[in-house]
Amino acid sequence: MAFLRAALITKSTDGSSVIANFNENYNIRLLGELGDLSLFAYEGRSQIDIDEQESLTLLVDDEDHYYISGDSELAASFNARIEFTIGYCLSASNKNILANNAPTQRLLNEIDAFIGSDIQEEDGYVNCQIRISAGPQAESLLLKLGNLSDFCHELGIEHRVATFDDDCYPKVLGSLEDLGYYWIGPSAYVMANYNEDELIVNASEIFYNGNSLFF
Repeated sequence: MAFLRAALITKSTDGSSVIANFNENYNIRLLGELGDLSLFAYEGRSQIDIDEQESLTLLVDDEDHYYISGDSELAASFNARIEFTIGYCLSASNKNILANNAPTQRLLNEIDAFIGSDIQEEDGYVNCQIRISAGPQAESLLLKLGNLSDFCHELGIEHRVATFDDDCYPKVLGSLEDLGYYWIGPSAYVMANYNEDELIVNASEIFYNGNSLFF
């Protein structure tokens, strides 16, 4: 069974009662309150069973599968969101081949132009890493990355595409191994920023204001 870490936003400001209800099976901590909302971080073997009309859960497990459930309107107060790292890796020579083909050139240009893209070249390989928040723009990008992999397969081009599938699980397309030059994903994160505070939840750890969160 996967181990998961999550941010939980509730409409209740009675943080002690929420913790009392769940601390036997979870490591849980109240991080902050804004108006009538409370933000918690927790970790455990399963998602906390709580009224989804009164809460929002954003979680990542230790396999980088992410999941969102509950009232999405609660996210705005804490600027809570899912972000992920995705991208592609190609040899520079193969990228030139794609750049000289009109359809793939257009596709590469669209991917490379996404806000948050960072392109690095090392030892003859081009790595494009993109950090993006979950949402319509990310869905468009995931589709484009899938199309890029399809083109590479058709043309016999070795490649590595890091993406997520429709069920929010990480997925690697292509036969090119991770060369260890530059991380292109796939990785998922839970993020929240409010006042001067920042929460980052990844597949292996929870950070609060730059420090590991201990329960």
